[in-house]
Formats: sequence, structure tokens, C-alpha cells
Amino acid sequence: MHVSDGNKPYIYFVPVGGLGNRMRAIESAVRLADEYSASLEIGWFQDWGMGCRFADIFQPLTCKVLEETGLLHKYTLDRPRKKNLFLPALYEYCAFDKCFSEFVVGYKDIDFSFLKETHKVWMASCKAFYREEEAHFEMFRPIEELQTQINNVVQQFPAQVIGMQIRRTDHITAIQSSPTACFEAIMEKLDAHTKVYLATDDEHEKQHFVQLFGDRILTRESTLERGSKKGIQDAVIEMYILAATNRIYGSKSSSFGQIAAKIGNIEFIEVQNK
Repeated sequence: MHVSDGNKPYIYFVPVGGLGNRMRAIESAVRLADEYSASLEIGWFQDWGMGCRFADIFQPLTCKVLEETGLLHKYTLDRPRKKNLFLPALYEYCAFDKCFSEFVVGYKDIDFSFLKETHKVWMASCKAFYREEEAHFEMFRPIEELQTQINNVVQQFPAQVIGMQIRRTDHITAIQSSPTACFEAIMEKLDAHTKVYLATDDEHEKQHFVQLFGDRILTRESTLERGSKKGIQDAVIEMYILAATNRIYGSKSSSFGQIAAKIGNIEFIEVQNK
């Protein structure tokens, strides 16, 4: 861990959750650190929804990303929770001047001006927490291997391709508020010649749409297990392919499609029951 340098504030930040959640949380942390001229280190802990290193999916950021795989840091710098018996809290509240868990950061407004006086801060979040309306994701650049696969798909796109992102396996709101029938209705309203790139975490959903709409549906084979390196790499590829479409119809409250739209600077339309 970095030691704060003189009067310069230092932030150790733990992004929480899956790919989309971590990207938007890191984006906030980077902008916060830049604004307050703070040193920032990202503590990247692998978890059930993030089964690979940061370096396996993205090129280096302007700040340091620490691949925290050792047991010591898992019990001292990771987010306190039942899984680690909340033991990191003992260290964090002694080693840092201020601590903000994911239950605080992103869920309510915080006056970050304390960074002008505070030297060492530990933070964790799964959400955008700092001027979300200004968020941009140019800092995230897929590694060359993944970018090549993205390019290979996008280069075969026709002039007009619509993106569709259907979240199913692990998001109750997306499942209940954005049912399959709503996406089918959108397909029926689109021009019959319009191609749609479908990204989904459910293979049955993918096959269902291919059977209904045939070659209008564009997909790629991917590993859906987010606890594996290959699964996360495929998720990055899917996100950036979606970003290359003309607009995205996506599941309610799913950050995956929202961030893809931000990356591509395209419209995101949240699909939900009326």
C-alpha cells in the first residue's frame, strides 16, 4: 500500500460488484482524485462476479491498480463483510483517517471537501458516486487481444445495427421489470431488415430470439460464467460490441448496457413494463 506523501491526500479505493459496477465506481474515484490532487490506488479483489485480474481485461490506468490476491490484504484492505468476518474493518479504521463502505458511497451525497485536510482515506463502492452526470469511460481500453476480437465483429456490421442487452441470471429488477415479451415487442416494431446485436447472460434467451427472428439477430459464442477469466473477458468484448451499435435497448437498472452506451456515446433506452 502507498504511504501518503506529505500533505497530498491518499485514497485506497475498492470497486465492488461485476464489470459495469466496477467501471462506473472506478471512473468516479479517478475523477475525485484528480479534482483533489490525491494519490489514488485501486484495490482489485477478485470475487464471485469478477473472476479475473484487471490486467486481463484493460490496459493500465493513470492510477495504480493493485491486483490484491494475497490473504493478508483480503483480511486488511478488502471491504468488511460476513465472508471475511468483517476483520478488515479493524485494520482500516486504525490505518486510515476516514473510511466509507459501499453502503455509504454512492447511496447518498458526501461532501468530499474533507480531502483538503484528510490524508488517508479508504473507500469502496459499486456505484458512480461523484458527479455521475459527467461520467466518461475513455480511460478504459481493452487489452489488445480483446480489442482485436471486438474489431473482428464490428467490422462485419452493416451500416445500421441496433444493440439489445438482456440481463437475466442475477438481477431481480432486470428480470421482473424487463421481461422477454417487452424485447420481443421492440423487435416486432423495428424494420424487418434491421439487424440487432443481442448481448445476454442467458443462453436460452439468446436461442429463443434466434429462433423467433432468425438472421436478424447477431450474436457471438461467449462464456457466461462471470467467476472465470474467460467469462469476464467475453463480457468486456460484448460491452464494447454493444457500444459500436447505433442505440441500445437494455434491461432496467443494469449498468452493463448503460455503460456500453456511454462508451459509444449512443442512446440507451431502458426497457420495462408499462
